[in-house]
Amino acid sequence: MNKRVVLFLIILLISELAIFGININSTSKVVAGLNNQSDPNIGYVKYTLDLINDTLLNGNVAIMTNNSPFPVSMAYDPQNGYIYVSNSHSGTVTVINGKTNTVIGSINVGFVPCGITYDPQNGYIYVSNSLSWTISVINTKTNTVIENISVGAFPNGITYDPQNGYIYVAVSGASIVCIINPETNTVVGSINVGTEIGGVLGNISIGGGPIALVYDPQNGYIYVVNELSDTVSVINPKTNTVVGSVNVGNCPVAITYDPQNGYIYVVNSHSNTVSVINTSTNSVVGNINVGDVPYGITYDPQNGYIYVTDSFSNNVAVIN
Repeated sequence: MNKRVVLFLIILLISELAIFGININSTSKVVAGLNNQSDPNIGYVKYTLDLINDTLLNGNVAIMTNNSPFPVSMAYDPQNGYIYVSNSHSGTVTVINGKTNTVIGSINVGFVPCGITYDPQNGYIYVSNSLSWTISVINTKTNTVIENISVGAFPNGITYDPQNGYIYVAVSGASIVCIINPETNTVVGSINVGTEIGGVLGNISIGGGPIALVYDPQNGYIYVVNELSDTVSVINPKTNTVVGSVNVGNCPVAITYDPQNGYIYVVNSHSNTVSVINTSTNSVVGNINVGDVPYGITYDPQNGYIYVTDSFSNNVAVIN
């Protein structure tokens, strides 16, 4: 069976246990540290934040447990300096203080929260709940859910467009991208993107299974993660053409941009690594070892660190 199918079935099984209230022993323990990349020019994991015990550990560490919150994706709020982590197993969003690297709260959302993004216009956090078929809207001043928006079957990836101010949600079950107006928190349109394999972004043919994307303000290109082809497509939005393709690790699922060094960081969930792309040459300059099944990634401009959710290690890796 395809490894990606196996991973999906595992995630679905864990989610079903959480949904139907099946209690699992919550004991956890720290196991031996994982391999770490020590080249300071590329980056390394400086800390591991144990989300279960709210403990900050030095280095790259795996935490074994029978009750994983299964952290998936993250978003940073520059107004309060907090990092919001969606936990697909527990149906919650963990709130982390980026200054102290400590857990300060937990917010209940829908069933199997996956994608998460921040809207700088209204200061809200938007969370896609895959099995609730909704988007939860979090007011970061009170850290409470103020609204739930119905979007269709199995919403996953979600992002904010600073040019038009809309929120875009990949709705996997319907093969569409829903468009949300944050001013009214309503769905104002949808885009038919077709099948998962050989997906299309607008009218641009890209790699298999496009799942996440990020904009590089230095070169003006858009970088698209293709989960099924293990590549990152480079798009020139001025001409709407693919100008390059970068081979990364196995099953890439998330991506972020570091404005300090101008690099792109790509999470490879089946390689347990983060690929570092030099956007000047559009080539991989290094790979950073992280925990088991990394899935989400975000950049904190206050401390310059990059945070990676390690879903099966039950922690968040902090990359310097």
